Amino acid sequence: ARRIERTLNDPGCLLKECDELFHLYGGLPDEEADAGSFWAPITSGWSAPSAPPRLSVRQLGVITQILIDKLGCRSEPVLERIGEIYHTAVAGYRGTGMGHIEFRGYVASVLTQIQRELEDRGRLTEDAAGAVEPSAAAGAYDAITGAE
Repeated sequence: ARRIERTLNDPGCLLKECDELFHLYGGLPDEEADAGSFWAPITSGWSAPSAPPRLSVRQLGVITQILIDKLGCRSEPVLERIGEIYHTAVAGYRGTGMGHIEFRGYVASVLTQIQRELEDRGRLTEDAAGAVEPSAAAGAYDAITGAE
């Protein structure tokens, strides 16, 4: 939760992390995503479209699920709030996709929800054990962001 908080409180870090996520998963044609190459790094043979890349609804859903899974979000109320954020975003960009600037705000909203869950879970762990134990979510966050 503290690592997410640091990312959210450091605009430069948040922008960098969001842009990396966007460019890793964004701008790929849906056909490539459906063919399974979506998970692979962008290959040297693929040329970027001339229009600015945008995330499709499908791509946004995949990124959202990756954040939920890798950061260990499992609270039903939090998942419902993330679902509301997702559906609101999708309603606003259906057909046109989401650009990287809008994506930054979206990720910040999702991370804020996950951070709150992890903080609450940390408080429960702290109360039960008398001290905060390192969580699997912290390791997952490191894996996503490349933090050491």
